[in-house]
Formats: sequence, structure tokens, C-alpha cells
Amino acid sequence: MRPSEQNEPVFSKRAAIFESDYWRDDEEEAARFLKPGRLLIGGVGAGRTVGHLLNRGFDIQAVDISPEMVRRCKGRWPQIPVTVQDLQKTSFGEAQFDSIFLPFHTIAYVDDVDATLREMRRILRPDGVLVFSVPNHWYARSIVSGDVFRGKRRSTPVKRGEPGTLATSFLSFADIGRVRKIFPAATVRGRISLSGRMEAPNWKDRVLRMAPFLDKSLYFFCKA
Repeated sequence: MRPSEQNEPVFSKRAAIFESDYWRDDEEEAARFLKPGRLLIGGVGAGRTVGHLLNRGFDIQAVDISPEMVRRCKGRWPQIPVTVQDLQKTSFGEAQFDSIFLPFHTIAYVDDVDATLREMRRILRPDGVLVFSVPNHWYARSIVSGDVFRGKRRSTPVKRGEPGTLATSFLSFADIGRVRKIFPAATVRGRISLSGRMEAPNWKDRVLRMAPFLDKSLYFFCKA
């Protein structure tokens, strides 16, 4: 079974747990990298990020692999086009978007990360940007638990305390070379290092700012 075939039913069945509405400091900072204009949100889920990005003036289109997620997003944001699509091979023509945002670790759940990056490059306009988050293979807790030795594709819970597992891909700071084969101007940062406005950071936050390569999540910033 391909990872996407495992993941789509899990997301559709557990869609209700993704309807919470929040916007993190790291997402706010990451969104500053996006270019004004036409924005594709890939893996939009139930639409948590849509309102925050609409408020920034983007012309938004969204996709998700889960029909149930798309239904819920449409119900909440009927003014934007939302379709069921696989990010590895979309129906969009070349050079359609100024920016693409893949929140929720979306790229971790596709069958082929490299194929997805190539497709994102294809549909971006010249000088367009892609921003995506992904779980870190060398997360400090994964090293301590030994999960890091299970490989870069492994099963993870859909959400802590909830039933259902996902086939999840992990990247690390070292994968910047892999990404730069498709987006030569790519950079990578740890999630906590983006949270510049964080109030009263605890000791873990301070450590992860100094050692972002051990953070739980990474952000890749890619320019076409």
C-alpha cells in the first residue's frame, strides 16, 4: 500500500480533530516569506490557516487529498476554490502561483517527497516561493527514544491520544542538499528559531533556538 493510500482514509475519518482554529508564531513568521499574489495552500485540511492568510491579502486556492477535509474546508470558506488533489501530480498548468504554503507537515504524507517538490516547482511562477514544514528526523526526543533508527519513513499517530496511524516521512537539516537539487535557493530553519515573539521561553525553547537541527519540526524556504 502506498503511503497516500494509508493516510487519506485516516485523515478523512479523523477530520473532526483538525477543525481547531489557531495560528502559531512560527507560522506567522514563515508566512512573511510568501510573495503577495496567488497562493496555493496544499494539505489545507479543514481550513485552519485560511482565514489568517486571507487577512494578509492573498488570492487563495486550496487542495487536500482527503474529500472529507475538502468538504469541511468548503463549508467554512465557501469563497475560495478547494479541490481534492494529490500534490505529486496536480491539475494546474505551469507557472500558476506566486507562492505555495504546505502547513501541517503536509509533505510528510505524500508518496514521494522529491516528486512533490518537482511538481511545486512546475506550478510556481518565476521567482515564486514554496514554504513547507516537515517533522525532523533528528529530533532530540527521537534520538533518545531510538525512533531515529527506524528510518526516515515510519508510522506515527494521527494525533496524540487519538486512534489511527500515518505513514510519515522525516527530513533533516542535511536534506537541504536534496531540496536544492530542485530549488537551488532553498534554506532550512528550526520551528522554534522562527518563534521570535515567543513570551517566556522555557529551557527547551532556548536550547532549540541554539540547536535548531534538534527541533521537532523544520521549515524549508524555497525560491523558484
